[in-house]
Amino acid sequence: MKSIELGKWVINFNKDYRVVKDDNTLIAIDHEREVVSVLSITDSGNICIEKNYYSMVYEILDDKNVLNCITLKN
Repeated sequence: MKSIELGKWVINFNKDYRVVKDDNTLIAIDHEREVVSVLSITDSGNICIEKNYYSMVYEILDDKNVLNCITLKN
């Protein structure tokens, strides 16, 4: 899994996506240059899923501030 920090959250991807991020926003891009996920941090520090790739499932472990992003399709 590829792990990236976004605010107080740890974001885990099960695929090796290219990631572009700043302090509050993360964009994951696949090998075909398609956006597969857009995540952001709200003013209160919560995670917000802005855009979701159709075959990606999210597992939120809010007590640990972890978001697992699992792609089901190759």
